[in-house]
Amino acid sequence: LVCNDQVAAGGNLVIAHENVTACRWAERESHLLLALTRVISDAESFDAALTLALSLICETAGWNFGEVWVPAADGEHLVLGAPYYCRTEDVFGFRGMSKHFEFSPGVGLPGRVMASRKPVWIPDVTLDANFPRAPLARAVGIKTAVGIPILTHDTVQAVISFFVTQAQAQDDKMVALITAVAAQLGVEFQRKQAEDALRRSESRFRVALDNSPMVVCSQD
Repeated sequence: LVCNDQVAAGGNLVIAHENVTACRWAERESHLLLALTRVISDAESFDAALTLALSLICETAGWNFGEVWVPAADGEHLVLGAPYYCRTEDVFGFRGMSKHFEFSPGVGLPGRVMASRKPVWIPDVTLDANFPRAPLARAVGIKTAVGIPILTHDTVQAVISFFVTQAQAQDDKMVALITAVAAQLGVEFQRKQAEDALRRSESRFRVALDNSPMVVCSQD
């Protein structure tokens, strides 16, 4: 892979800066997705896979905090999930206070992502009229946020959100990077579901055999 567009001009080497930057982003995405493939495939559960994904994204892209919102039992609201990652103690309290929130479609960052099934970037959550946790964000110094849906067959299985303490304009490359990770997590969610269904089926089969009054013989 050649990252630098090099052009000979009058004996001098000219490097196209935009192409270099684009290539670096491509390399970062490639390395992150490769790392995620390894660790997620070995995760014992989907929650464990999410925790690993949040950690890798925060460390790679510089986010201070990552969280997960999942559908409640009624399927109509999103509640705070167990997986999270926090790089700095300053924003850790944001998670504790967020446990008391639930979001319906269109409300707050998780609800907006749930309703649109698309990424949502908020440059400054403290100034956003549709961010109910704005007072909590001000208290811990959070500014920019992005939410990305984890989809399976166009259904939102979870929303992952990331926060940073500096206000930032929307970064389309960053959104694309996290969206690619979310797509991989969606595939992993389906795989874990299939594995769980298979284990339940095998368990029911064993119970049926153990309680059968007849002798059962299986031959290959």
